[in-house]
Amino acid sequence: MLKRGGLNGVKVIVIGDGNVGKSSLLRRFVTGTFSNQYNRTVGVEYMEKSVCLRQRSTTVNLFLWDTAGQETVSSVKDIYYLDAAVAILVFSTDSSESFARIEMWKRCVERVCGSIPMVLCQTKFDLARQAAVVAEEVEKLAVKLQLPLFRVSTKDGFNVTQLFEYVAAMCVSEAPGGECGPSGKLKSEADGNGSTGAGNAGKSSKSGGAGKKSSKKSKKKKCSVM
Repeated sequence: MLKRGGLNGVKVIVIGDGNVGKSSLLRRFVTGTFSNQYNRTVGVEYMEKSVCLRQRSTTVNLFLWDTAGQETVSSVKDIYYLDAAVAILVFSTDSSESFARIEMWKRCVERVCGSIPMVLCQTKFDLARQAAVVAEEVEKLAVKLQLPLFRVSTKDGFNVTQLFEYVAAMCVSEAPGGECGPSGKLKSEADGNGSTGAGNAGKSSKSGGAGKKSSKKSKKKKCSVM
């Protein structure tokens, strides 16, 4: 989606409640550092980093905007969201409230940006044993919203680079002539590859009726989890 943010880069907004680790996520990706100290973002924090997509022989410059989760004035949010190419919707493993508000944040983005590609991101996955959110409920929401789900740990660096490489690939795929699926997923994933529950999607029963039932069942479980 190089049409947004200019030919030299794309604007990516990182959205979610306060204290879910949005700033830590960006710092880990851009600088490779992590701090346990929480500093509330006031207004917006901006970072930039280039991502090399070797399989596509291209480099994507990501302009990363971390907006304050406490913003309440819609006009302020509108300014921050304007011209975004992709949105990362963030909630925390240790906060059920941040998870419950994901759909609200998604509506806020859509009101300003329309149907841009989005990714669901669960931070602080290193706290999975003390989770305040149920894994099955998270995957159900990803299916409902038709969004790929990334579980990351900025403390350990787990899955952080993969998240932003995926976002960069989404941007390229959304450019004219790209191969992005209708929900913002890459075509391979929209077809079922790399999706939870996709193992049976390509299998068919000898009985035509049973095959249809199996197909419907697999569609209900489909969720791209990384």
